Amino acid sequence: MSHSIDDFLNRFPEFSTITDKTIIQRYLDDAEAEINLDRCPSIAHLIQFNYTAHALTKSSFNPEGMDDGIGMLTSKSVDGVSESRDSGLPSKSTYSDIWFKSTPYGVQFLRLRKKCFVGGLVAP
Repeated sequence: MSHSIDDFLNRFPEFSTITDKTIIQRYLDDAEAEINLDRCPSIAHLIQFNYTAHALTKSSFNPEGMDDGIGMLTSKSVDGVSESRDSGLPSKSTYSDIWFKSTPYGVQFLRLRKKCFVGGLVAP
C-alpha cells in the first residue's frame, strides 16, 4: 500500500524543497502504521498524503518554518510578528481534531478519515 516520495511530491510540490527526502518517507510510514489504510483502498493514498503533509507542516522540517500553532491560521503579519488563529470547533472536539484542523492538509485528512471510518461497529 506504500506510496513513493515522488508520488507525494507530485501531489504536494510545496514540500520538494525538503532536502532530506527520508523525512518525507518517515511521515508516509507513520501514516501507514497509524491508520488502517486497507479499510478504504480507493482513497488510502489521499489519507496518507494529507496526514504526511499536515505532519510536515507542523514539524521543524516545514520549508516555511515550523507551524506549532493550534487552530487554522486566519491572518498573519511579518514585521509585526502577529498571527490570528481560529479553531472554529465545537466544545466536544478532541485535542487531536483541533491539532489536525490547524492546517488545510489536516482538515482534508479529517474529512477523508470521516468518509472512510464513518459508521458503527456491527456485532454478530
